[in-house]
Amino acid sequence: MHIDTQFHPKISILLPVFNGRRYIRECINSILNQSFTNFELLISNDCSTDDSHNIIQEFSDPRIIYLSNQKNQGLFKNLNLILKLANAPIIRFICQDDILFSDCLENEILFFENHPEIDISFCKSHIIDRNGMTLSQGALKDLPDVIDSHLSMQLFYYYGCIPGNLSTVCIRRKCIDEIGLFNESLYVSGDYEMWVRICQTKKLGVIHKHLLKVRSHDKQLSRTSESGVRVISENREIRSKILTILPKNVHFQAKFYCQMRQNVLDVHHSLYCLKYKKINNFLRILKIMGLGDFSFGLFFWLITLNNHLYKPQPKFV
Repeated sequence: MHIDTQFHPKISILLPVFNGRRYIRECINSILNQSFTNFELLISNDCSTDDSHNIIQEFSDPRIIYLSNQKNQGLFKNLNLILKLANAPIIRFICQDDILFSDCLENEILFFENHPEIDISFCKSHIIDRNGMTLSQGALKDLPDVIDSHLSMQLFYYYGCIPGNLSTVCIRRKCIDEIGLFNESLYVSGDYEMWVRICQTKKLGVIHKHLLKVRSHDKQLSRTSESGVRVISENREIRSKILTILPKNVHFQAKFYCQMRQNVLDVHHSLYCLKYKKINNFLRILKIMGLGDFSFGLFFWLITLNNHLYKPQPKFV
């Protein structure tokens, strides 16, 4: 690892890698080919068992700082390793499967310069499949450019991790000094928990431009059977903490929405596990939800046909 102490980047790009052989070269090229060039790229290879290391070593750009872990750390501990080394005032995250458009950094830097009041942002993205074919434009609600904590906490409660993907997010470096690093005890929802912590006291910016391609494929961490159970467990814990922050006059409606929507989604995943004979995962979800929430969720799943006949609408105040 070599760090040029004379280099003063305006943005640090953090790229955690684990067995990223198939897409990592395309990802790195999309970063190095940015129209905005004053950046550093910090790559941490989390003990990959494929040839990710050799592919990364092909690149000799002086803006790259490369770490290779001797032991697998997990996503959020791996992110924290390079987060501590980030030198720039703005930090951007990117996943190994994803591709930045050439004007991505330019637009993000400009947005932060035009909105000094925000400390975290996310942008729109194209969703692509394993072969690079576009699946959708990415789900993004009709949101204002700048969202205060009062609204963002409600959005995070109702819709979960609203940026959708780690690769859409930028934060100011000072946030890390104030609120800390990613929670390493979380397996899949560490980003969701981190954004909630930041947005409790900071304003959230929304860049209404498609600045990257986010890849969706069956080898991703979030798509495994184990991850599905972890998502339910971790997200329920995060939502319960958000509920304590929400205005008192929205608590009843918020909990009702969760019964009618989130519990239905969780029950649906448990039934998927049951269908494919993943009995242990089904029982784990039942234990996580508890008999009461599971029963309510199953009831609403049946009478609304998995929210197809009726989908509850959240109440904002």
